[in-house]
Amino acid sequence: MWAFRTLRWGAVAILAVPAGFLLGVALVTSTRPDPTPPLTVLPGREFTAADAAQRVPDLDAYVRLEDRLFESLRKRLVRPAARPEEVIYDRYVAGSPSDPFRFPQNWNRTRVEVPPESRGAVLLLHGLSDSPYSLRATGELYVRHGFAAVWLRLPGHGTAPSALRRVRWEDWLAAARIAAGRVAELAGDGPFHVVGYSNGATIALALTLERLTTGEGRVPDRVVLLSPAVAIPEAARITRWVRLIDWIGPLRGTAWQEIEPEVDPYKYGSFPFNATYECWRGTRAVRRLLENADRTGRLASMPPVAAFVSVVDATVTAPALQRDLMDRLPPGMNELVLFDVNRLAGTVRLLSSAARDRAGWRLDPSGAPYTLTLVTNRASDTREVVERVRGRNGRVTIHETGMAWPQGVYSLSHVAVPFPPDDPIYGDGTAPDSDRLLPLGSLRLKGETRQLQLPTSLLNRLRYNPFFPVIARRVEGTLPSQLSRESRGDTPLIESR
Repeated sequence: MWAFRTLRWGAVAILAVPAGFLLGVALVTSTRPDPTPPLTVLPGREFTAADAAQRVPDLDAYVRLEDRLFESLRKRLVRPAARPEEVIYDRYVAGSPSDPFRFPQNWNRTRVEVPPESRGAVLLLHGLSDSPYSLRATGELYVRHGFAAVWLRLPGHGTAPSALRRVRWEDWLAAARIAAGRVAELAGDGPFHVVGYSNGATIALALTLERLTTGEGRVPDRVVLLSPAVAIPEAARITRWVRLIDWIGPLRGTAWQEIEPEVDPYKYGSFPFNATYECWRGTRAVRRLLENADRTGRLASMPPVAAFVSVVDATVTAPALQRDLMDRLPPGMNELVLFDVNRLAGTVRLLSSAARDRAGWRLDPSGAPYTLTLVTNRASDTREVVERVRGRNGRVTIHETGMAWPQGVYSLSHVAVPFPPDDPIYGDGTAPDSDRLLPLGSLRLKGETRQLQLPTSLLNRLRYNPFFPVIARRVEGTLPSQLSRESRGDTPLIESR
C-alpha cells in the first residue's frame, strides 16, 4: 500500500509540472489577438532531414528547393500596401522598408561566394529565428582574405515564423551536413573553418564532433562560436507539452513564446515554443557527442575553438559555456573571449546586482587549458576598453584596443555580438551606407508608451557590437592571407603581471 501511494503521488507530481506550465501559457496568451498569417500560413515546401538521402543530395539541390520555397512565400504571404503611399514597417508588405525583396541581395537566402583563387573555405551557420545576414560581416571578412564562403539558410528560417513550428533539430543538422560537403570541396587543400552564431554554434559543434567521432566527412580545421547556445535552461524541455493544446482554436496563441510585429527583414519578431524545444534538443545532442568523444579519446583531436560571448547574455550564459564546453576541451589553441559590462562608475551603479556581480570574472592563474580574455574598461573612471588576457600559463597581460564604450551603452547583448558598428541596418547609424529607412540598430525614440508599432526590444536592446574588431582580429590572425599588423589594428602590450 505504501509503495502504491508513493507511485501515485509521484505520478501526480510529474504530471503537475507540465499541467501547470500549460495552464500558465494558456493564461498568458489568452489576451493576445489571433495569430496573423505569417504565424499560421506555411510559406511552402521546406527541406527536412528525410530529404537528405535522395531528394536533396547536395547544396545545388538544396538551393533549388529553396528557390521554390521563396517563390511560394511571395505568392502566399507577401501582399501590397493598402495604399500605395502608405509607409508601413512589415516584411510581408511589398515595398515596405522592411521588405527583404527590395534589397539587391536578399540575405534570407543561402549564399555561396567563391573568390577567383580560393585559399580555403568557411561554412557560416546563423542563429535561431535569424538568417544568413547575421553572419554577413564575418563571412565577408573571410572572403576578403581569399576564402570561399557558404552562408547556409537553415530550414524554417528566412521565410515566416510559422515554419519554426514544424522544424526539427535533425533538419538543421542534415542541412549543415550538406553544406559542409560543399565547403570541404571548395576548401581543397586549404583550411576548412566553420562559424556558428547562437543556435548555429550548437550545430557547428555537433557537425564537428560527429565527424570527429565517426570519421565520415572532413573535420573542420577551426571552429568559431559567437554567442553560442551551448547550454540553455533545462526548463526548455517542457515546452514540448504545448503541442498538446496549441491545435485548439481558441488556444492557437499558446504555440507562441513571443508574438511581435514582423518589422525586421532578416529576423523573426515572433517565436514559437517549438523552436526553443528543438534548440534545447540540440544542446543535449552536443552534450552526448562531447561525452562520447571524450570517452573514446577522439576529443583529443578536436580542432581549435574560439568562442565569444557577453557576460550578461540573456539567452545563454558565459559560466555554462565555460563549464560545459571550454573546460572540457583538450589543451590547445582555444580561446574564450568575454565582453564585460560597462564598468564606468556612473553606469555600473545603474545595473542590477546580478549584472554587477558578473564583473567578478577573475583572471587568476588557474591553469585552464585555454586562453581567457576579458574585454573591459581600463578603469572605473573611463569608457576606454582594454583586453585582459590570461594565457594558458596563467600569466595575465593587458592589451590596448583603441576602442571605448559608446555613450549610453551599458552592455552587449546576445544579438549584438556578430554585427559591426558599421552594419547598414543594425549598426550605430554613422556609416555612409546606413539604411536611413531601416535604422534598427540606432533608433533613439522617446514619447508616450504603447504608441509605436515597433517592439520595445528594438528600442533598448543593443543590436551591434562596438568591439567587433576584437572578433575580426582573431579571425584574421588564423587565416593564411592575414593582414599586416598595422592594417589589422594590432596594439602593443601595455602592462603585464
